[in-house]
Amino acid sequence: LQALEVYRLVALGVSLWSQLAIPLLFLVFWLVLFSLRLSSFLASSGSPLAQQGLLFLLLSSAAECCSTPYSLVGLTFTVSYLALGVLNLCKFYLLGFGAFQNGNVMHR
Repeated sequence: LQALEVYRLVALGVSLWSQLAIPLLFLVFWLVLFSLRLSSFLASSGSPLAQQGLLFLLLSSAAECCSTPYSLVGLTFTVSYLALGVLNLCKFYLLGFGAFQNGNVMHR
């Protein structure tokens, strides 16, 4: 009886995960957080961060966005989608349009 209840809870979790697009919500959350942090660093011209290079500003903005567990989950989904994009670009470069004829069933 308990195994059936656990199975129903898992099915409910999977259904909500796919219908609510939770990874996409975390991705948008982290990107908005990152862009706001980056714009605040760029807007403050008196701070020592403004005199540093672009790479330092990007890395310090990403470091500031990793202070809560939710933002870390958002970062993992952002890195995951970025890696999937790089994988698709490599497949397109190596195989051309034929790489996408069968669909992308591995990364749904």
